[in-house]
Amino acid sequence: MLVKKKISKKEIKDLIILEPELLEYTENFIKNYINKVKYENKIVYSLINNENINKDLRMMICGDENFINCKILGGIDTLDTTSMDGVNLLFNTKNMKMLSLIDAKIFTYLRTAIINGIALKYLTIKSPKIILFVGGGHIAFYQIPLINKMFPLANLFIFDKDLKKVKNLLSNLSNILGTDYNLNIVNEIDEIIYDADIIITSTPSRKPIIFRNQIKKGVHISALGSDAKGKEEIDPEIIKSSKFVVDDIKQSILYGELNVPYSQKKLDEKNIYATLFEIISGKKEGRINNEEITVFDSTGLSLQDFIIHIWYYEKYKNSIQF
Repeated sequence: MLVKKKISKKEIKDLIILEPELLEYTENFIKNYINKVKYENKIVYSLINNENINKDLRMMICGDENFINCKILGGIDTLDTTSMDGVNLLFNTKNMKMLSLIDAKIFTYLRTAIINGIALKYLTIKSPKIILFVGGGHIAFYQIPLINKMFPLANLFIFDKDLKKVKNLLSNLSNILGTDYNLNIVNEIDEIIYDADIIITSTPSRKPIIFRNQIKKGVHISALGSDAKGKEEIDPEIIKSSKFVVDDIKQSILYGELNVPYSQKKLDEKNIYATLFEIISGKKEGRINNEEITVFDSTGLSLQDFIIHIWYYEKYKNSIQF
């Protein structure tokens, strides 16, 4: 049976409600099955890349003995905005028939929220009081409900230099999810950043927006915006003084927070403490005290797309009508 459809607003709401389930599914998959899966680093065909704009096409492939997922995604990053479009294709490896074709951008936002949620479990202090979101785009829309469930006692703050974007985010959260998350809008980042226990960045920035003198000991930073050459959100001095965790070493150097300082020879692979998978599997420790600074750099892996598409297909294959 071929599942081929766009994801409606109602389904987006349902997926966000199910984020804790998907987080547990993803974490268990990584713990128990990652050795049975073969995934490739993203292949990027760059059309334009300069100090003002990045335009590229990305292909990401991952499979096991039962399924293969291929994501094809086109994206444009300017100094202020990010837009993307594409598809996830899921195949049955026994007969190579396509099982599902799903909107890739929705899955990209969702799996980014999920992998960051897993990282927070291992890298943050136990009871964060203040969580700051920097960037009011699509990733924040999918991230905020999950963070709210994970840390219900924390106060949530959001900053974006484009206030209109934040207001649109709040409107979408209310209209689509029907929930008021009591987000506190910050007009200047310095108003709250030093007090933040968790900082989550998801911007298209091409220069650091968070600096070492702005943050306190014990803070955790999730850098979710850098996924292409030239993009950078975090001051290299923060990385030097932190327990720096990545989803993939090669991709962090090519496209993540390391790509710019690595090319400038300010940082190198030795600055990476571990991959998130090493921490999940217990090969390396996550946070060990309330004083260390931790950073998670997410560039987005084909493995994450693979896991979420299998979860979606197995959950909905018998109930979808088209």
